[in-house]
Amino acid sequence: MNNRTQFRSEQTSAHKCNFKHLDPAALDALADIVDRLRRSKVSGCFAAQDDWLEALEFPAPVPLLHDPAQALDDKNAVDRFSIALDSLKLAITALSAIQEHILPQKETCESRLASLRIRGGLSSLSDDVLSIILQHASEEENSALSIALGLSHVCRRFRELTLRMPTLWCNIWSYLDIDLVSMLCDRMTKPIAEITFHGVLFIVMARETHQLQAPFLSRIFIRGSRSTLEKPPLEDSLHYYSTWSMPRLTAFFVENFVPIPLLSATSVTEFRLLLKYKRAGDSSEIRTGESLSSLFLFLASCPALKIVTMTIEAFKEFTGFSTSNFADLPTVETLELSFTDCQGSILKTFFRNARFPNVSTMELRVYGWWRDSGRASVQDGLDAVFRNSHTFDRLTHLTLATGSLNQEIPL
Repeated sequence: MNNRTQFRSEQTSAHKCNFKHLDPAALDALADIVDRLRRSKVSGCFAAQDDWLEALEFPAPVPLLHDPAQALDDKNAVDRFSIALDSLKLAITALSAIQEHILPQKETCESRLASLRIRGGLSSLSDDVLSIILQHASEEENSALSIALGLSHVCRRFRELTLRMPTLWCNIWSYLDIDLVSMLCDRMTKPIAEITFHGVLFIVMARETHQLQAPFLSRIFIRGSRSTLEKPPLEDSLHYYSTWSMPRLTAFFVENFVPIPLLSATSVTEFRLLLKYKRAGDSSEIRTGESLSSLFLFLASCPALKIVTMTIEAFKEFTGFSTSNFADLPTVETLELSFTDCQGSILKTFFRNARFPNVSTMELRVYGWWRDSGRASVQDGLDAVFRNSHTFDRLTHLTLATGSLNQEIPL
């Protein structure tokens, strides 16, 4: 150990702190290697380190004879290489210690750099643009609420923005704690176009939303189950929406039940209906005739309709239909219809009592079950829709598809 190393070793022993220390001898060994690389003809070239090792003069091979002079040369070479090996070991120790210390620093720098870039990017965005980004970030239907809650806890700016965005809090599920539901309602402080109630009982909705004032509501989607379609609950609870005041309502979408006329039906321009009945053979009583009568009453109450989309599956023979119900819909321009396994007589009744004289665009899909005379049911459906050559005088665009569940049925 040279005097410089000894002096630094004494300094290290006297210094007290919470950090690890490099052995001064190891630091000197590493410094010697760095100095060699710096003094190389080309700074940083490892040739200088190789030249240093070769300069230790490893003895040339000789016969293993009794030779005191050779033995002395070998002893001197052993001393040189021992010192070099100790120096290399110390340098490796220093490198390992340095690497152990600076790797976490590298990770810290990477993390802080990413944070600064994100912060710089977010700082450059106006509140309007950032609000759009936050809205898209929480569009996953099944986890939208948890994402919105997480975003509101990122920072003060995120919280202030999310609290001003009622669309983040408009998905309400039946399993939520009542205090959380109350909090969500409190956060909907601005007019909002759509509120979704998931899994909420009809009777609860009827009680809690009776005569609801919703002046900014523009779209409703109510989803019932197949059991709701086949065994409807009490009318007052099923049609709770009919008591709402919605002067700006433009779109009304329902699934597995037929709506009744609305107080705000005069502003509705788009109606979408999906009915999925069980196939023949089910013993439950289905009041399909009453459903068809209600459908005509609802359509007739919507004088501004422009788009009608209906998908109906397994609509069988019916009773209870009132032949006095008609729906003249001269404002409808686009008609999208899909009928699967529906009796031709039902379709004939529908198109005899519902008139669309000004439809210009129609998409029609008629499907039957191949093993159940699918070809005949498809042809009956087409005959019902196009019952005469003047049914759709203004039709300019027609998309037609027919088939069965297991193969196409040729026209």
